[in-house]
Amino acid sequence: MRAWLMLVWSLAGLGLVGCAGYRLQGQVVQGMGSSVRVVADKEDRSGDDGKDTTTGAFGSVVAGAQVTLVLDPSRASREVVAQGVTDPDGRFDLPVDLPGVGFLMHDLQLIVQRKGFVGVQQSIEPPGADERLYVELEAGRDGLGDTRSFLEQTLQDAEPYLER
Repeated sequence: MRAWLMLVWSLAGLGLVGCAGYRLQGQVVQGMGSSVRVVADKEDRSGDDGKDTTTGAFGSVVAGAQVTLVLDPSRASREVVAQGVTDPDGRFDLPVDLPGVGFLMHDLQLIVQRKGFVGVQQSIEPPGADERLYVELEAGRDGLGDTRSFLEQTLQDAEPYLER
């Protein structure tokens, strides 16, 4: 009986943690290529002195970038669970509308794009409590390039060989 009560309280606690409201945080800067990586929250990549956020050692910030987090990106019924725009310092802080994010396994994809930059779309694991995302966008052609899935590309490549 006691073990059963402990199990019920543990599951209730996990449920409350999942509803506590996960926030996806990070910064978008101009870089030599478009990429996403997780960094320690205390790791300051905005500049040498931690104050200049417009022209740091790792590139200038990208304000106004569209940041989207998608659940199950390979499915036709994919769902946007967080969306927003970077602030003047290139930072974003988005509430994620997804139960259990941060401790349950989810297939998530981050999409970041801004006019005048090569966008990035990458599968991610949500950063931990003491981590955030660091996104680099390369200046150049707008968009994400070829956004077709592997299956769509394979079917298109096989089209000439399929009998009608």
